[in-house]
Amino acid sequence: MSISLYYSITRAHPITAVENAAIEEIVTRQNLEFPFDHELIDFEPDTPPTIFSGSTALPLDAPESTTAALAHWLHAFTELRRALPDADWQLEMDDLDIPWNDVEGYSLPGLFDGE
Repeated sequence: MSISLYYSITRAHPITAVENAAIEEIVTRQNLEFPFDHELIDFEPDTPPTIFSGSTALPLDAPESTTAALAHWLHAFTELRRALPDADWQLEMDDLDIPWNDVEGYSLPGLFDGE
């Protein structure tokens, strides 16, 4: 059994050199800061309409690890989406759409209420 985040970013035009540099910096930093020995985000720009897509599995060794990993990646994808605001974003955890909020970014209501 596994739980994964799936992401797909689309738009009509390709990623610019400036956007590419920003995305690479975010992905590299977030991967380095990820506190678990587990899957990371792999950034490979694609051609329009899909300009960036993939998946990453969450660690399942302990509920705390899964929650911390999910929080980390939701923050990472919030930062990525803000770097490409004119694209159409789809972020899912298995079959569950992760909602976007312009103020908070990606979050799952109630997930972190106990912290």
